[in-house]
Amino acid sequence: MSRLTGLVGGLVVLMLLGVLGVTLFTSTGNGNTATAPDTTSSPLAESRVTEAPATTAANTPISPNTDNEGDGTQAPAAQTDRSDPIAPCTFDAQADPALPLAPAIDTYTFAEPEVLLQGSLFDLHTWLPDNQRLFLTQWSEGSKNAAFTTFDIQTGATETYAERSGRRVEPLWIESEQAVVFPEFVSDDQLVLYVSRGNDQAPKELAHNLQTPFISVDRTNQRITFLSQDTLGNVVSMALAPDLQLSARTETAIAGLVAPTGMQLDPWYSVHAIWHPDGQRVVFYDNTGAYLSDTSTNTQCALDLGGDNTGTRWPLYMEWSPNGRFLAARTTIGGSKGNLPFVDVTVLDMVTGDRQHFDVDVQYVEEFRWMTNGEHILALGQYYQDSTVVNPYLFLIDVVRSQSQRMLPDYTFGAGFFESGTGSLIVSPESDQIAVRCPLPQEDRVCLIKVGSQQ
Repeated sequence: MSRLTGLVGGLVVLMLLGVLGVTLFTSTGNGNTATAPDTTSSPLAESRVTEAPATTAANTPISPNTDNEGDGTQAPAAQTDRSDPIAPCTFDAQADPALPLAPAIDTYTFAEPEVLLQGSLFDLHTWLPDNQRLFLTQWSEGSKNAAFTTFDIQTGATETYAERSGRRVEPLWIESEQAVVFPEFVSDDQLVLYVSRGNDQAPKELAHNLQTPFISVDRTNQRITFLSQDTLGNVVSMALAPDLQLSARTETAIAGLVAPTGMQLDPWYSVHAIWHPDGQRVVFYDNTGAYLSDTSTNTQCALDLGGDNTGTRWPLYMEWSPNGRFLAARTTIGGSKGNLPFVDVTVLDMVTGDRQHFDVDVQYVEEFRWMTNGEHILALGQYYQDSTVVNPYLFLIDVVRSQSQRMLPDYTFGAGFFESGTGSLIVSPESDQIAVRCPLPQEDRVCLIKVGSQQ
């Protein structure tokens, strides 16, 4: 039985009123170590390569050959032999005759990359709804210190919302509050959830004793979901609202999805939650599989990601399309930490149940992002050539027409943190621009790519 399906859990909703009125401790008008590029130099001349350049801390492709993040131990092999008691998901609807609505991928034009930022290592998290600011983490050179920062691509202005040190974590941007929510290790066995709005104020604690550092937020940016060691086997959701009281209530039970384990730091073997845009359905996944729960009807089912005679696919990272029609995942079959046979993109049509796999002619898909139209995916993928990692290329996938195409073939880009599948690529809300890491051997950089269509 899979670790995801060992216990009846519950969805606990904490109505958190007003805590986002408190702000965090660092707000500056300029970045710490990031610098605006010299626009008089030849843009990206050194990055037009067809093989990997020499690597540094700022330009080290993160491959599957990595140890567990955080505890240094070897994680168990993926559990692909399952006897899950949850029934498989079923689909009855026919294909939507209105699709495709988006242009064909061969009509797209991608401009040459322009350097936006350069300095120490960057993690790209999200493009903010104003279509102008990027939310990112910048790591200080030669240390583990990091700052959660916004960067304005038009003015070059930066604002730091939190400074922290230690393990890599994935912060969340809460648009309604212009705030950042993030987990922080205050000790080896204590993980606390904080919120910050910048402006030189101290962080405000939202919750403590988290089970994992992997948190998620629904599409409304009002509900934060995480696992707690205080309620092992339960998924906790915090609802944010602008008042000054704190209350808790148990909402809909989520049966059989989360098992009572201790703290788990590894991205592949921890339970993740991703909310459907409708705010009612949520997918839970880890290395044993993926499960869809409808909180309005208290029903669950197991998602079939496919497989072959060697085993079934399991997800490393999953993401809903903006319109909620499709569910995409980085998937593999079998393997273990540091030894994966491949990583491709699996796409499920959550209306018809149709399933597709895209390998985009590379061995490992490093990460992907949906475009706003809900039909196209941008992906970074790399392969090994004579035991040498070739830096990732950029690909465009059309999930409706079942096509893929390599974009900007003369360029390679940066690889993010392989286990999490994030950090190197984000798409603007209007899908007319892409921000992507474009490192050089001696430093990391963030580049801007403008996107157009001839149709």
